[in-house]
Amino acid sequence: MRNHSDIFPFDVAAFEATSKAHTTARTAADALQIAAEYLRRREPLPPILGDYLADAFETAAAKPLDNQGAVLLRELGMKAENRRPSHIIPFDVALFVDNKNNGKSERQRIIAAAKKFDVSETTVRRLLTTGRQDVEEEAREQALFNIEEMEKIAKNPPSK
Repeated sequence: MRNHSDIFPFDVAAFEATSKAHTTARTAADALQIAAEYLRRREPLPPILGDYLADAFETAAAKPLDNQGAVLLRELGMKAENRRPSHIIPFDVALFVDNKNNGKSERQRIIAAAKKFDVSETTVRRLLTTGRQDVEEEAREQALFNIEEMEKIAKNPPSK
């Protein structure tokens, strides 16, 4: 097994493949390959992989017989409905575009981000809005944490 514990059955490769299964057909195929390896070894599937397969099977089984194959492929991530969701994390896009070292103007940084993340400029702009919100939220959470820690120290100063 890969990165697997007897106490907590977690397979990093299975987690990554199933979490990205709907972003590319390749990662969906990777998830199925990992499942096949577990099945051939007669080992229990990691929960994340079992849930991924069970959800796809249940959804497909609930559809009319003539649609089940297409639905199963879509649920497994082997076939995209319209367009695949981006595998890029908006937070990373925002950090890249807002880093002045990546270009003089925001437009240059957006073009550079499109090349770096292998997506269109439109996708970068779409992800940038969410990413900036995520960066702000992270900064706010970090500030609140720092304030709480300072308040704890003020209430209980370290003894000398």
